[in-house]
Amino acid sequence: MTLEVDAEEDDTFKDLKWRIKDKLRVRPIDQLHITHPPHPRGKPLPKNYEYHRVHDHMRLVDFQAGEWAERDMELDVKYREPTEIRFFVETPDDKMLALKMNDNSTVSLVKRKIHDIEGPKHCHRLLTLKGQPLLRYHRLFEYGLEDGMLLKLIEPNFGPITITAKFPFGSAWTLKLKGESTIEEVKQMLYETQGIPTDIPKLIYTGRRGTLEDIYSLAEYGIKNDDSIIVTYSHN
Repeated sequence: MTLEVDAEEDDTFKDLKWRIKDKLRVRPIDQLHITHPPHPRGKPLPKNYEYHRVHDHMRLVDFQAGEWAERDMELDVKYREPTEIRFFVETPDDKMLALKMNDNSTVSLVKRKIHDIEGPKHCHRLLTLKGQPLLRYHRLFEYGLEDGMLLKLIEPNFGPITITAKFPFGSAWTLKLKGESTIEEVKQMLYETQGIPTDIPKLIYTGRRGTLEDIYSLAEYGIKNDDSIIVTYSHN
């Protein structure tokens, strides 16, 4: 099925889902999933396209939305029925919480449910699956969470860390930051020290699929002291 939908550049992808929902007459927008940005119709996918992810909070303008009206662009939208799953969360004080949620719930919603049960004491902690921190706007099914699986709450390292930014052609630069520094702040430091405009570099961390998103911190990505990130210059 192909739909033509009017949108504003400042719309978020969640706004776009509402517009699509009205056309399709489906009920909850959570059953609509947009995982990748638009791409030119009938042409090969851009280089590293599979690594560019979109989430509900992102805005169309961040993906060159101004060019969409002048080009024949295609946006893939998937319809997915949620599945109810039961899983466990282990807290730092060795308490085991049993939760029941739909697998299209975001990690943020899981944290909210933990807050409802335990109060605010875990708000700053990170949820992990098999040692990997889960990003708050990602959905449980994206991590393959199934019935009976275990998540753990851990203390994040928000303190001082030193990381190495590796550039193309073998050059590298040492950055002194904090675990709570966001990817956006890392890009700002690259601009201040290397003169690279903040909208150009894409950062990659080994063990994480895709480029690092501006809103998340180094700690949320599990980036630790003496780790390295790779700086690329590919565009969306």
